[in-house]
Amino acid sequence: MNSSARTARLINRGMLEFLLTGDARIYGNGALRNEGTLLKSGSASLKIELGISFINAGRLDLGAGTLSAVDFEQVAGEIRLNKSALATGNNQFARFRLMGGMISGSGIITGTIENIGGTLAPRGLLTIIGAYTQGPTATLDLAFNGLTPIDDFGVLQLKTNQDIGGGAAIDGELRINSTGDFRAAAGDRFQVVNCATSCQGRFARVSGSLSPAFNGFAGAQEIVVAEARAAILVGLRPDTATMRRDEANDYTLTLVNPSDAALTVSALVATLPISFSYRSGSTSGALTSDPFDVPDLTQGKRQLRWTTPIAVAAGASTTLRFGIAASSTIEVGSYSVDLQLQVGANSVSYTQLAPISFPLEAAQQISVAIPGSRLLDTDPPTLLISNVRASQGITISTRIVCPFASCGKLNAVYLLHGNQLFTMTTALAQKAGGRRQEAEALVQQAGDYGFWDGYISGPSVFPGEPTKIFPDWEDHRACIYFDYGGGGGRPMGCVPGGDDGPTPQLYDPSGIISDAVTGQPIVGATVTLYRLPGAAPDTRDATRDCRTVDTRGGDVWTGEAPNTGQRENPDLRPLQIDPPVNPQITSSEGRYGWNVVSGCWYVQVSAPGYIGKISALVGVPPEVTDLDITLQPLTNGAEQKNIYLPLVRR
Repeated sequence: MNSSARTARLINRGMLEFLLTGDARIYGNGALRNEGTLLKSGSASLKIELGISFINAGRLDLGAGTLSAVDFEQVAGEIRLNKSALATGNNQFARFRLMGGMISGSGIITGTIENIGGTLAPRGLLTIIGAYTQGPTATLDLAFNGLTPIDDFGVLQLKTNQDIGGGAAIDGELRINSTGDFRAAAGDRFQVVNCATSCQGRFARVSGSLSPAFNGFAGAQEIVVAEARAAILVGLRPDTATMRRDEANDYTLTLVNPSDAALTVSALVATLPISFSYRSGSTSGALTSDPFDVPDLTQGKRQLRWTTPIAVAAGASTTLRFGIAASSTIEVGSYSVDLQLQVGANSVSYTQLAPISFPLEAAQQISVAIPGSRLLDTDPPTLLISNVRASQGITISTRIVCPFASCGKLNAVYLLHGNQLFTMTTALAQKAGGRRQEAEALVQQAGDYGFWDGYISGPSVFPGEPTKIFPDWEDHRACIYFDYGGGGGRPMGCVPGGDDGPTPQLYDPSGIISDAVTGQPIVGATVTLYRLPGAAPDTRDATRDCRTVDTRGGDVWTGEAPNTGQRENPDLRPLQIDPPVNPQITSSEGRYGWNVVSGCWYVQVSAPGYIGKISALVGVPPEVTDLDITLQPLTNGAEQKNIYLPLVRR
């Protein structure tokens, strides 16, 4: 779109459909205004670049893939998301102005939503990577068909965008209606908004069939729809999210009462890992007496029980602080807290709050000479390389120390970047004037193995791909050697009974989704991962519940898995799948893939214009990298078969 000194304008008052088989862009100078129907039915991405303002005043349907626009607002009409993506702006400060009309459906919106006079209607899970503000004339519309989040009512999830946003500021109207045969009962409570930072504000008015018995309440990190007597909101944060063994830490519990009547909280119970101990005399704030400390060795949990009631005045908040200490033998990983409390006659529960991580602490002083790269304090330590192509390659330097009582000889240190493994070399010889054996003996006695350098050549550098560092000691060996005989990959060289902290115990199911007629990859297909509960894969010597690449009896996967699995929850800790996203949307190559724990797995695939399909049941390990699936296109008279599986909460 260009017109020398003038501004080009394209106004759609009919139907404009983008049938994209590859990524496309609209660029130049001008304005695009939709007053009719604009359909993006292809699965590739459409980008409206800087210089073109995009205004929606009609119907905009996003069936799959991503629509992005730098200068984008809506004055009327509706944007419908169907597990698709919408991006606005070109940085984390970008804002989408919803002046009128509606945004509805499920998917991901990247950019802060400024709802000035429109309606936001989540149906399923709607994620905003940014912030959400709702003005005095704007509306949040919710429909309830049961008690299960996402399946029965829409949930708005807010995440930070490069440390910006992640919260909600509420005003205006809340519209809450029941649908189908669902009837809300006294004591029902619906958590409808989850904030990464804070949810705040108050709805000026509430309408719909569930009002006035139910209302909307914002505070801490959530917005709930509930009766006033169950409106208490809870936030729990540790003073520091990363700890070392034998260190102390404190939690701050915030109780917010957004209702117009005083509330009393009683029977407060915090459930922690058994490796955490309560620090006597550390309770302060709303209560000052120590809780009952009830360890449960069989469950590996510890309950802290406060029996004294806590009164929270109308529209007020109160805090409670308590301290813990970590044992010297706690395993590396992430540990969270479960909370249970009584509000009047209603019991309210929260799970997996305030995670605290214990890193491996094996690698220190990690450096790479690329600006913008950053170190993640994870297990194993992870380095993210910034979006700068290093044509000459990069050198990574790290200092290795022993995090255990003893580590033994350090055989090697490995860099895992993408799917490639690089061996680091010790800098001891240079630092000790060539007296390598003397230097090794000296540092190993102190548990300090000195500095190690690793080089990744330019063609092998992929910005954004994590780089993980694995020390390989005699006493604590990382499972990073793989035997690829027999078509699979088995971890080799791990020490039996060794520490599991630095050991990646996840294995692939991955593959490509393609068109059964053309053979072309299908971009934007939805792939959902399921696990068969309690099932185990074949071993070298025994036939169990599902076949592996070694026992399937051929070169390809055949058959279809029984429709009895559980959709895998990506929020479980420790991680059961990586990346922790389920479902996935296929890439431009039609590819999908996870690393998963040992078990029997299958995927369910759907795509617009195709008949859905369930894969074979596959056992891992060994890893499965050829779970390729072809989908039949829909033809005239053909019906798409939809299979609905229950959401299982664990």
